[in-house]
Amino acid sequence: MFYFLLLAWLMASYMALFSSRMKDSPLKPYGWSIWFLVTVIVLGSLISEWVR
Repeated sequence: MFYFLLLAWLMASYMALFSSRMKDSPLKPYGWSIWFLVTVIVLGSLISEWVR
């Protein structure tokens, strides 16, 4: 589960960086918001793993 979340976070980071580089990317306004959402989800699951 942890590795899946890490992989999803890396993919979201790559997508956010890549879409910010592209001029006419349809994902450009959403890249960083998706990255922020994935970061919050990953941090929340990490905290819940540590609490357990």
